[in-house]
Amino acid sequence: MNRYLFLITAFVTALWLSAVLMQLPSASLSIFFWRHQLILLSGGLAAAYMTLAMVLAVRPAWLEKPLDGLDKMYRLHKHLGIAALISLIIHWLLVNGMKGLVQLGYIVRPEKAGSVLIEGINWRELGESTGDIVFKIFLIFVIISLMQAVSYKKFRLIHKLGGAIFIACAFHSLTLLDYELSMLPFNMFIWGLCVLGTAASVISLTGKIGAKRKTSGEISDLQPFNNGVHIKVHLSNGIRYTAGQFAYLDFHDNESPHPFTVLNYCSRTQEAEFAIKNLGDYTESLLTRLTNKQAVTLEGPYGEFQPDSHARQIWVGAGIGIAPFVAWLEAMVRMKVCHAEVDFYYCVNSKSDAYFVQRLQALTQCISNVTLHILIAQEGRLLSAEEIINKVKKQAYSLSFCGPALFAETLSDALAKSKNAPVRFQRELFNMR
Repeated sequence: MNRYLFLITAFVTALWLSAVLMQLPSASLSIFFWRHQLILLSGGLAAAYMTLAMVLAVRPAWLEKPLDGLDKMYRLHKHLGIAALISLIIHWLLVNGMKGLVQLGYIVRPEKAGSVLIEGINWRELGESTGDIVFKIFLIFVIISLMQAVSYKKFRLIHKLGGAIFIACAFHSLTLLDYELSMLPFNMFIWGLCVLGTAASVISLTGKIGAKRKTSGEISDLQPFNNGVHIKVHLSNGIRYTAGQFAYLDFHDNESPHPFTVLNYCSRTQEAEFAIKNLGDYTESLLTRLTNKQAVTLEGPYGEFQPDSHARQIWVGAGIGIAPFVAWLEAMVRMKVCHAEVDFYYCVNSKSDAYFVQRLQALTQCISNVTLHILIAQEGRLLSAEEIINKVKKQAYSLSFCGPALFAETLSDALAKSKNAPVRFQRELFNMR
């Protein structure tokens, strides 16, 4: 995702630089001139990062495919938030860093023109004071958002403040722009960002995120399994679903909707299937509270976790990360097609955790190209990079992974060091914060 940050940074910097070059012939090239220009650049970068972060927060469907799914969009959203914070820290230091030197008399500050658009209101001073306050709020906001110790419910609640913070930042930006001819392209870009980000902020603040992708339903079947529960949800309206996607489920229990992979969806019966594993906190409480006929609201589906196009593939599903692969197999059996040669690894801690074994065996028996390997950690069967490399030999291959982050990183790093690294390591990032 760093390439997106690079492109955004390069574009804003190019706009800013073109404006600076136009001003150079007539400018007094003092330290205050360059300080002012760097204040505009750092503020413009922060505005761009925050605007795009707000747009991604409202989950626009048209961005899913180009950005490779909602999970990758949320990762970019997080990186944009961090980049915005860094830009704003630099911006704040540039604004406030010279005040001490001016107060001590070492340097003389040039006269500042006020911006009085309504009698009695100095918009520049109001914009400056708003910016100072909102910077401190944003600093706390980002730190809390990045803290994994904060519960998902509190995280979602705190994150709603993002819309209000953006609107305040937009006001700060628009009152402090240089409204000169040389700055016209840069100013138009900032105005566009502010309008776009404010629209996204209003959607967020009014609770309209995903509103057009929501449908009501109720639990039609519920089967507990070891440390988890398997449910079917009958929906009042059909959904546009592709195998491997996930949906947000709201069980109307005063908790925020949580994302769960759709195991299978039948368009004829309008029934969606999910497996919920006890991963602590909220999911633990669901195991005892869910009941048949319980009302559910589904939002989605989302995601672009799809089988790769390579003829030789490795699939790795660990724990509840097996869910998208079950969905893939269900779709392949239904369509009676699988062009790839696949070695499929189902990794669990114990036999009692291997809830999907019989279903996977039945599905893979219908598809001759897919070979299922069941690896149980308690029996000493752990998946290694060497085993994968021995399977594919010297063939070009892709690897699709869904499971714990540490397992993914360890496996990816080990494979990257080999001479036969996967052409693509596709991973479902199921951390929506």
